Amino acid sequence: MTDLESPDRQRELGQLGRQNQLDIVPPGSAIWNMVTAVYGGFDRLALVLVSQSNPHISNLNSIRAGEKIWFPPLLKETLVRQQPDQSFHLAVRAFRKQTEARQFAQGVREQNYLTVVTTYKMTDDFTISRVEIEGLADRDAVERAWSLVDIEPTS
Repeated sequence: MTDLESPDRQRELGQLGRQNQLDIVPPGSAIWNMVTAVYGGFDRLALVLVSQSNPHISNLNSIRAGEKIWFPPLLKETLVRQQPDQSFHLAVRAFRKQTEARQFAQGVREQNYLTVVTTYKMTDDFTISRVEIEGLADRDAVERAWSLVDIEPTS
């Protein structure tokens, strides 16, 4: 593999996970391995998107060989959702522990944004808590909020 083909280099160039991808589960595979392969690393935010994009899978530990799984691109366009009131929500980060998600959300609120923490059940014993900025008035507000995606959790 050349340096340009490495997952780190592809992520840096913005080429990894940019296209919608439909995969068929190979025998003996786990969703965690598939997410890592598609996105170039294990990403909790991507895992939530995969779960939401595949409502036919109620437990990510129970995928079967031959099953089709949709892997949406991990881009701003898939992390922004327009609400019925025409405002926008932006998913900014996901955490294994709800306490970490709440700490991160507090840091975002300190930047004068409204946040919501939603916990998703991935398996019988594994949850992910996702932080979203809510109430963004328009696409310009989404662009300004996008810069907060990389802020660190507060202590």
